[in-house]
Amino acid sequence: MNDDFNTAKVLANMFELVPVINGLKDKTIPADAISTGTFEMLRSKMKIFLEDVFGLKSATEADNEKLRDVMNLLIDIRKEARGKKDFVTSDKIRNQLTQIGISLKDEKDGSVSWAVN
Repeated sequence: MNDDFNTAKVLANMFELVPVINGLKDKTIPADAISTGTFEMLRSKMKIFLEDVFGLKSATEADNEKLRDVMNLLIDIRKEARGKKDFVTSDKIRNQLTQIGISLKDEKDGSVSWAVN
């Protein structure tokens, strides 16, 4: 505890690896520049350092669950509006979602699917 686990050194090393990771992701570094085993070890270690050591959790899963819940709510409200022939409200929901990059698709079976564009 007195040495603070060399946090500054760990962060410095991680920041040296980030350009390599981004280069592989952006394809500016060929995928075969490192072996699959090395890539998997890099991915695993970065995850351990970020999540387990530094406590930085990925919010994507929790955020995705919240987004699904909000979308289900909006779809239910839209279905109710359509059932009451309140097409102004129904269209407003669809149009405003489209403006922010979310598309709704009415399926043949009566369900509604959505996608983030």
